[in-house]
Amino acid sequence: MNKRFHVLYFHYAWKSLQHAVIMTTMPTPKQKLAIVLDSSSDLSNEEASQLGVYVIRMPLTVDGKQYLEGTNITDEELIALMKGGSVITTAQPPIGALLSLWTKLLEEYQEILFIPISSKLSGTCSTAAAAARAFEGRIFVADCLSACAPIQVLVRFAKQLSMSGYGAEEIKYKIEQECSTYAVIVPETLTYLKRGGRIKPAVALLGNLLQIIPILKVDQGEIDVLGKVRTVRKAYHQAMEGILNVDDRDQYEWMVVVAGTVDYEPWKAEFEQILGHEVPVRKIRAIVMAHTGPGTLGFARVHKFSL
Repeated sequence: MNKRFHVLYFHYAWKSLQHAVIMTTMPTPKQKLAIVLDSSSDLSNEEASQLGVYVIRMPLTVDGKQYLEGTNITDEELIALMKGGSVITTAQPPIGALLSLWTKLLEEYQEILFIPISSKLSGTCSTAAAAARAFEGRIFVADCLSACAPIQVLVRFAKQLSMSGYGAEEIKYKIEQECSTYAVIVPETLTYLKRGGRIKPAVALLGNLLQIIPILKVDQGEIDVLGKVRTVRKAYHQAMEGILNVDDRDQYEWMVVVAGTVDYEPWKAEFEQILGHEVPVRKIRAIVMAHTGPGTLGFARVHKFSL
Protein backbone atom coordinates (compact mmCIF):
# COMPACT_ATOMS: atom_id res chain seq x y z
CA MET A 1 0.00 0.00 0.00
CA ASN A 2 2.82 2.40 0.90
CA LYS A 3 4.68 1.63 -2.33
CA ARG A 4 1.58 2.30 -4.46
CA PHE A 5 0.96 5.54 -2.55
CA HIS A 6 4.51 6.76 -3.20
CA VAL A 7 4.27 5.92 -6.92
CA LEU A 8 1.02 7.86 -7.27
CA TYR A 9 2.40 10.74 -5.22
CA PHE A 10 5.49 11.10 -7.41
CA HIS A 11 3.40 10.71 -10.58
CA TYR A 12 1.12 13.61 -9.71
CA ALA A 13 4.02 15.67 -8.35
CA TRP A 14 5.84 15.21 -11.66
CA LYS A 15 2.73 16.21 -13.66
CA SER A 16 2.31 19.31 -11.51
CA LEU A 17 5.95 20.26 -12.05
CA GLN A 18 5.61 19.80 -15.83
CA HIS A 19 2.49 22.01 -15.81
CA ALA A 20 4.31 24.69 -13.81
CA VAL A 21 7.24 24.65 -16.23
CA ILE A 22 4.89 24.99 -19.21
CA MET A 23 3.03 27.89 -17.56
CA THR A 24 6.25 29.77 -16.78
CA THR A 25 7.70 29.33 -20.27
CA MET A 26 4.53 30.34 -22.15
CA PRO A 27 4.68 33.90 -23.57
CA THR A 28 2.70 36.50 -21.64
CA PRO A 29 -0.49 37.39 -23.54
CA LYS A 30 -0.25 40.83 -25.11
CA GLN A 31 -2.44 43.60 -23.79
CA LYS A 32 -5.03 44.84 -26.25
CA LEU A 33 -4.44 48.55 -26.85
CA ALA A 34 -1.76 51.18 -26.18
CA ILE A 35 -2.71 54.84 -26.54
CA VAL A 36 0.05 57.25 -27.56
CA LEU A 37 -0.19 61.05 -27.53
CA ASP A 38 2.21 63.88 -28.31
CA SER A 39 3.23 66.83 -26.14
CA SER A 40 0.27 68.93 -27.30
CA SER A 41 -1.92 66.88 -24.95
CA ASP A 42 -0.33 68.90 -22.11
CA LEU A 43 0.21 65.83 -19.92
CA SER A 44 3.17 65.56 -17.57
CA ASN A 45 4.92 62.19 -17.30
CA GLU A 46 3.18 61.56 -13.98
CA GLU A 47 -0.26 62.40 -15.39
CA ALA A 48 0.35 60.18 -18.43
CA SER A 49 1.31 57.30 -16.15
CA GLN A 50 -1.84 57.76 -14.07
CA LEU A 51 -3.96 57.73 -17.24
CA GLY A 52 -2.14 54.67 -18.55
CA VAL A 53 -1.01 56.33 -21.80
CA TYR A 54 2.30 57.10 -23.48
CA VAL A 55 3.54 60.51 -24.65
CA ILE A 56 6.07 61.18 -27.40
CA ARG A 57 7.78 64.45 -26.51
CA MET A 58 8.11 67.28 -29.05
CA PRO A 59 11.16 69.50 -29.54
CA LEU A 60 11.35 73.21 -28.77
CA THR A 61 13.95 75.58 -30.16
CA VAL A 62 14.84 78.56 -27.97
CA ASP A 63 17.06 81.15 -29.65
CA GLY A 64 18.54 78.41 -31.82
CA LYS A 65 19.11 75.90 -29.00
CA GLN A 66 16.99 72.74 -29.06
CA TYR A 67 15.21 71.25 -26.07
CA LEU A 68 12.78 68.37 -25.63
CA GLU A 69 9.52 69.35 -23.93
CA GLY A 70 9.00 67.63 -20.60
CA THR A 71 12.58 66.36 -20.56
CA ASN A 72 15.27 69.02 -20.30
CA ILE A 73 13.29 72.25 -19.91
CA THR A 74 10.52 73.06 -17.45
CA ASP A 75 7.45 75.22 -18.04
CA GLU A 76 8.80 77.73 -15.51
CA GLU A 77 12.13 77.99 -17.36
CA LEU A 78 10.32 78.44 -20.67
CA ILE A 79 8.09 81.19 -19.25
CA ALA A 80 11.17 83.08 -18.01
CA LEU A 81 12.81 82.79 -21.42
CA MET A 82 9.66 83.95 -23.23
CA LYS A 83 9.26 86.96 -20.96
CA GLY A 84 12.93 87.74 -21.55
CA GLY A 85 12.31 88.06 -25.28
CA SER A 86 13.52 84.65 -26.50
CA VAL A 87 12.15 83.37 -29.79
CA ILE A 88 10.48 79.97 -29.39
CA THR A 89 9.63 77.58 -32.19
CA THR A 90 8.12 74.09 -32.01
CA ALA A 91 8.42 71.03 -34.24
CA GLN A 92 6.95 67.59 -34.81
CA PRO A 93 8.12 64.66 -32.66
CA PRO A 94 11.32 63.15 -34.14
CA ILE A 95 10.12 60.37 -36.46
CA GLY A 96 12.89 58.05 -35.28
CA ALA A 97 11.80 58.40 -31.66
CA LEU A 98 8.17 57.80 -32.62
CA LEU A 99 8.98 54.64 -34.60
CA SER A 100 11.15 53.37 -31.76
CA LEU A 101 8.34 53.88 -29.23
CA TRP A 102 5.81 52.16 -31.49
CA THR A 103 8.11 49.18 -32.07
CA LYS A 104 8.72 48.75 -28.35
CA LEU A 105 5.04 49.00 -27.46
CA LEU A 106 4.04 46.39 -30.06
CA GLU A 107 6.05 43.85 -28.06
CA GLU A 108 3.49 44.31 -25.25
CA TYR A 109 0.32 45.39 -27.07
CA GLN A 110 -1.72 44.07 -29.97
CA GLU A 111 -2.55 47.52 -31.34
CA ILE A 112 -1.62 51.19 -30.96
CA LEU A 113 -3.86 54.22 -31.26
CA PHE A 114 -1.91 57.45 -31.82
CA ILE A 115 -3.81 60.71 -31.11
CA PRO A 116 -1.61 63.69 -32.06
CA ILE A 117 -2.38 67.40 -32.28
CA SER A 118 -4.92 68.51 -34.91
CA SER A 119 -3.81 68.05 -38.52
CA LYS A 120 -4.74 71.70 -39.10
CA LEU A 121 -2.15 72.88 -36.57
CA SER A 122 0.77 70.55 -37.33
CA GLY A 123 2.07 68.02 -39.84
CA THR A 124 2.47 65.37 -37.13
CA CYS A 125 -0.78 63.62 -38.02
CA SER A 126 0.01 63.13 -41.72
CA THR A 127 3.63 62.12 -41.01
CA ALA A 128 2.49 59.54 -38.45
CA ALA A 129 -0.26 58.19 -40.71
CA ALA A 130 2.28 57.59 -43.49
CA ALA A 131 4.69 55.87 -41.08
CA ALA A 132 1.92 53.68 -39.62
CA ARG A 133 1.35 51.94 -42.97
CA ALA A 134 4.57 49.97 -42.47
CA PHE A 135 3.14 48.26 -39.37
CA GLU A 136 0.56 46.14 -41.24
CA GLY A 137 -2.64 47.34 -39.63
CA ARG A 138 -1.49 47.39 -36.02
CA ILE A 139 -1.17 51.17 -35.66
CA PHE A 140 -3.97 53.67 -36.26
CA VAL A 141 -3.64 57.47 -36.24
CA ALA A 142 -6.73 59.45 -35.20
CA ASP A 143 -7.07 63.08 -36.27
CA CYS A 144 -8.88 64.53 -33.26
CA LEU A 145 -8.91 68.11 -34.63
CA SER A 146 -7.97 69.30 -31.17
CA ALA A 147 -5.10 70.22 -28.87
CA CYS A 148 -4.34 70.80 -25.24
CA ALA A 149 -6.63 69.60 -22.42
CA PRO A 150 -9.59 68.46 -24.60
CA ILE A 151 -7.35 65.63 -25.87
CA GLN A 152 -7.13 64.36 -22.29
CA VAL A 153 -10.92 63.98 -22.23
CA LEU A 154 -10.85 62.13 -25.56
CA VAL A 155 -8.30 59.72 -24.10
CA ARG A 156 -10.61 58.82 -21.22
CA PHE A 157 -13.40 58.13 -23.70
CA ALA A 158 -11.01 56.05 -25.83
CA LYS A 159 -10.04 53.93 -22.83
CA GLN A 160 -13.69 53.38 -21.94
CA LEU A 161 -14.37 52.26 -25.51
CA SER A 162 -11.40 49.89 -25.38
CA MET A 163 -12.69 48.34 -22.16
CA SER A 164 -16.07 47.89 -23.88
CA GLY A 165 -14.43 45.82 -26.61
CA TYR A 166 -13.74 48.41 -29.30
CA GLY A 167 -10.53 47.99 -31.31
CA ALA A 168 -8.11 50.75 -32.32
CA GLU A 169 -9.63 51.22 -35.78
CA GLU A 170 -13.16 51.51 -34.36
CA ILE A 171 -12.05 54.04 -31.75
CA LYS A 172 -10.22 56.05 -34.43
CA TYR A 173 -13.46 56.15 -36.43
CA LYS A 174 -15.53 57.32 -33.44
CA ILE A 175 -13.01 60.04 -32.59
CA GLU A 176 -12.93 61.34 -36.16
CA GLN A 177 -16.69 61.10 -36.72
CA GLU A 178 -18.14 61.97 -33.30
CA CYS A 179 -15.45 64.11 -31.70
CA SER A 180 -16.53 67.70 -31.05
CA THR A 181 -14.21 69.98 -29.09
CA TYR A 182 -14.27 73.75 -28.78
CA ALA A 183 -12.13 76.19 -26.84
CA VAL A 184 -12.03 79.94 -26.38
CA ILE A 185 -8.79 81.46 -25.09
CA VAL A 186 -7.65 84.95 -24.16
CA PRO A 187 -3.90 85.61 -24.56
CA GLU A 188 -2.40 88.21 -22.27
CA THR A 189 -0.66 89.85 -25.24
CA LEU A 190 -0.32 89.46 -29.01
CA THR A 191 3.48 89.41 -28.74
CA TYR A 192 3.88 85.64 -28.57
CA LEU A 193 1.45 84.96 -31.41
CA LYS A 194 3.54 87.35 -33.50
CA ARG A 195 6.82 85.65 -32.56
CA GLY A 196 5.36 82.26 -33.47
CA GLY A 197 4.19 83.55 -36.83
CA ARG A 198 0.49 83.08 -36.02
CA ILE A 199 -0.32 86.74 -36.75
CA LYS A 200 1.42 89.46 -38.76
CA PRO A 201 3.87 91.74 -36.87
CA ALA A 202 1.98 94.90 -37.94
CA VAL A 203 -1.28 93.49 -36.56
CA ALA A 204 0.37 92.59 -33.27
CA LEU A 205 2.01 96.02 -32.98
CA LEU A 206 -1.23 97.87 -33.65
CA GLY A 207 -3.14 95.61 -31.28
CA ASN A 208 -0.68 96.15 -28.46
CA LEU A 209 -0.57 99.91 -29.03
CA LEU A 210 -4.35 100.16 -28.93
CA GLN A 211 -4.45 97.74 -25.98
CA ILE A 212 -6.74 95.41 -27.90
CA ILE A 213 -7.38 92.09 -26.19
CA PRO A 214 -7.93 89.28 -28.73
CA ILE A 215 -10.37 86.44 -28.06
CA LEU A 216 -9.38 83.33 -29.99
CA LYS A 217 -11.42 80.23 -30.71
CA VAL A 218 -10.14 76.74 -31.44
CA ASP A 219 -12.87 75.14 -33.53
CA GLN A 220 -12.52 71.97 -35.62
CA GLY A 221 -8.78 72.05 -35.03
CA GLU A 222 -8.23 75.59 -36.32
CA ILE A 223 -7.43 78.84 -34.51
CA ASP A 224 -9.41 81.92 -35.47
CA VAL A 225 -10.38 85.25 -33.96
CA LEU A 226 -13.70 85.25 -32.12
CA GLY A 227 -13.60 88.88 -31.10
CA LYS A 228 -11.53 91.86 -29.92
CA VAL A 229 -12.23 94.04 -26.90
CA ARG A 230 -10.43 96.73 -24.92
CA THR A 231 -10.38 95.22 -21.41
CA VAL A 232 -9.40 91.85 -19.99
CA ARG A 233 -12.64 91.67 -18.00
CA LYS A 234 -14.74 92.05 -21.17
CA ALA A 235 -12.54 89.49 -22.93
CA TYR A 236 -13.07 86.86 -20.24
CA HIS A 237 -16.82 87.46 -20.20
CA GLN A 238 -17.06 87.22 -23.98
CA ALA A 239 -14.96 84.05 -23.93
CA MET A 240 -17.29 82.52 -21.36
CA GLU A 241 -20.36 83.48 -23.37
CA GLY A 242 -18.83 81.96 -26.49
CA ILE A 243 -18.04 78.61 -24.91
CA LEU A 244 -21.42 78.30 -23.17
CA ASN A 245 -23.42 78.84 -26.36
CA VAL A 246 -24.85 75.29 -26.67
CA ASP A 247 -28.36 73.85 -26.32
CA ASP A 248 -27.72 71.11 -23.75
CA ARG A 249 -24.77 71.77 -21.45
CA ASP A 250 -25.13 68.36 -19.79
CA GLN A 251 -23.90 66.73 -23.02
CA TYR A 252 -20.43 68.26 -22.57
CA GLU A 253 -17.41 68.04 -20.31
CA TRP A 254 -16.11 71.46 -19.32
CA MET A 255 -12.76 72.82 -18.18
CA VAL A 256 -10.76 75.97 -17.51
CA VAL A 257 -7.31 76.13 -19.18
CA VAL A 258 -4.45 78.35 -17.97
CA ALA A 259 -0.86 79.06 -18.98
CA GLY A 260 1.54 80.35 -16.36
CA THR A 261 0.36 82.39 -13.42
CA VAL A 262 -3.15 83.68 -14.06
CA ASP A 263 -5.70 84.79 -11.48
CA TYR A 264 -8.29 82.32 -12.75
CA GLU A 265 -10.15 81.66 -9.48
CA PRO A 266 -12.85 84.38 -9.86
CA TRP A 267 -13.58 83.29 -13.44
CA LYS A 268 -13.58 79.61 -12.52
CA ALA A 269 -16.08 80.36 -9.73
CA GLU A 270 -18.35 82.28 -12.12
CA PHE A 271 -18.08 79.52 -14.72
CA GLU A 272 -19.02 76.89 -12.13
CA GLN A 273 -21.94 78.97 -10.87
CA ILE A 274 -23.38 79.15 -14.40
CA LEU A 275 -22.87 75.41 -15.03
CA GLY A 276 -24.00 74.34 -11.57
CA HIS A 277 -21.04 72.03 -10.86
CA GLU A 278 -17.28 72.00 -10.33
CA VAL A 279 -15.00 72.42 -13.31
CA PRO A 280 -11.39 71.16 -13.47
CA VAL A 281 -8.47 73.47 -14.23
CA ARG A 282 -5.95 72.18 -16.80
CA LYS A 283 -2.51 73.59 -17.52
CA ILE A 284 -1.46 74.80 -20.94
CA ARG A 285 2.09 73.47 -21.16
CA ALA A 286 5.16 74.28 -23.22
CA ILE A 287 4.21 73.33 -26.80
CA VAL A 288 0.90 75.19 -26.87
CA MET A 289 2.10 77.95 -24.53
CA ALA A 290 4.98 78.69 -26.93
CA HIS A 291 2.33 80.11 -29.27
CA THR A 292 -0.34 81.55 -26.94
CA GLY A 293 2.13 82.85 -24.35
CA PRO A 294 2.10 82.73 -20.54
CA GLY A 295 -0.81 84.54 -18.95
CA THR A 296 -3.37 82.88 -21.21
CA LEU A 297 -6.77 81.98 -19.74
CA GLY A 298 -9.46 80.03 -21.55
CA PHE A 299 -12.46 77.74 -21.38
CA ALA A 300 -13.04 74.47 -23.25
CA ARG A 301 -15.74 71.90 -23.82
CA VAL A 302 -15.80 68.35 -25.22
CA HIS A 303 -18.99 66.64 -26.37
CA LYS A 304 -19.50 63.33 -24.58
CA PHE A 305 -19.17 60.16 -26.65
CA SER A 306 -21.96 57.64 -27.10
CA LEU A 307 -20.60 54.41 -25.59
